[in-house]
Amino acid sequence: SRLQSTIEKVERGFATWEIDQSATALYEFAWLEFCDWSIEFSKLPFRRGGKERESSLVTLHYVLETLFKLLHPIMPFVTEELWDSLPWKKPANTPTRARDGKPPVETLQFHGFPTPIAEFRDSGAEAEMARLKSVIEAVRNFRGENNLSPKKEFPLHVRARDSDAKAFFETYSNDIVQLARVSGISFLGGEG
Repeated sequence: SRLQSTIEKVERGFATWEIDQSATALYEFAWLEFCDWSIEFSKLPFRRGGKERESSLVTLHYVLETLFKLLHPIMPFVTEELWDSLPWKKPANTPTRARDGKPPVETLQFHGFPTPIAEFRDSGAEAEMARLKSVIEAVRNFRGENNLSPKKEFPLHVRARDSDAKAFFETYSNDIVQLARVSGISFLGGEG
């Protein structure tokens, strides 16, 4: 879902010749979304296996390939080299080459520029993931402020402000335990 809004920002920047806006959108997505969080969140289904693992692999594949296509106009040599190292790359062609009977070639530059896919937008999922990230960041900040090693586990005590907050922690408790590296989650009495 976040990738779709990034595609829109990049297109808008290119269309208005504000390449810095496209570059900023790409940097923020690649570094702050994909590298920081998408890869981190994908570890969870990899551990669980099954259909979740397969779905996560397909998503990572789609996002990485789309990211290379978005970055290609700004850094063509780097993206071409990285894309060429992918095991799933597909040959592509241009209309002119196809008309002239030339075969497709394995190069990123002949692939079409990504367009946003409306069905992939999910503001509810974005809000839920932002909430989960804020919990994990809060625990990590607590560690840093108290000079606690990232390897040291400790129990996380939560005072839920309402039933929705408690349900959120119950739903994502396993994910929070693994990503925040806490030994467990317990709820303190009372709300608020």
